Amino acid sequence: MDDNVQNVELLEAYLDVSGYEVEKAGNGLEALERVGNRVPDLILLDIMMPGIDGYEVCRRLRQEEKTRLIPIVMLTALKDLDDKIKGIELGADDFLTKPFSKAELLARIRSLLRIKRLHDELAKANAFKSQMISLVAHELRTPLATIKGFAELMQLRIASHEDGFEYLHDIMSAADNINNMVTNLLDLARIESGKIALSPHPFDARQLALEMIHSFQPPPTQHTFSLDGDFGIVHADRDRIVQVFANLLSNAVKYSPQGGQILVKGTPSDSMVLVEVRDAGVGIPESLIPGLFERFYRAPRPEIEGIPGTGLGLSIIRSLVELHGGKIWVESTHGKGTSFFFTLPLADSVRS
Repeated sequence: MDDNVQNVELLEAYLDVSGYEVEKAGNGLEALERVGNRVPDLILLDIMMPGIDGYEVCRRLRQEEKTRLIPIVMLTALKDLDDKIKGIELGADDFLTKPFSKAELLARIRSLLRIKRLHDELAKANAFKSQMISLVAHELRTPLATIKGFAELMQLRIASHEDGFEYLHDIMSAADNINNMVTNLLDLARIESGKIALSPHPFDARQLALEMIHSFQPPPTQHTFSLDGDFGIVHADRDRIVQVFANLLSNAVKYSPQGGQILVKGTPSDSMVLVEVRDAGVGIPESLIPGLFERFYRAPRPEIEGIPGTGLGLSIIRSLVELHGGKIWVESTHGKGTSFFFTLPLADSVRS
């Protein structure tokens, strides 16, 4: 993309003889139109063009999903460092200062195309992985429903004191664990593919926290729950925030002793509410905290051996919180307890 015909002809000659297919544009608007019709593998972009200059073309290309990862080499007669910094900030991958040699031009192109090819291969591999995860998870759901349904039916026909009742309870618990794993895998696939959709609306976050606490209260947990603070009216996808609360409360129950104290507290600010879920359980060693929200992370710890989990739950709820514009983090003292914190936007701040 260059308004200088001689420059264009020279570049085309260099690229043609090297086996590259070339598309040409003489100004910014024409460049954007051509890229929109046929997405290239790499762009050579002159900065000084009439109308829309190279900086603006670069900025617009980086805003569009289908063009944001195209390697862009800016061609310029400008030698000021500030001009190059501006290009980098707008998303340029490399610079060539005119006049440049054919060898240098082709070396830069080969290097950037190699990186793009590796990125494209990785993207295809990730897409295939997400499709496989989704497919396997969907296929598991039908036999799981059958196992659990028949186990429940048999449990209804067997008195609680008879042989086999406890075994059926174990079967149902195992089916529930696998079902949770399948749900997590499906959510992971949706998040990785960018297909997870939010339906945000205003709701009372304290009321939701209270409902979630009641769903864990006793028995069988025998834990003591308390609710404190003000949560306000948040603007979020209620079903997804149910997932966040369910995961954090479930972890608090799993990693706390019977009868342990679990606190859910809200603290609103100007635009966000800060939610804390605190337990008095085994805690987390400081060295393990950095990896806690990574996918499939299950640190070897003797004190939690035998507690079921996939290592996906915290990773998924981090993505859900961040999709709402919030943040999530953890503070813990090994042997004394753990506090998970997350933030959500208040409805008033969204409307304003």
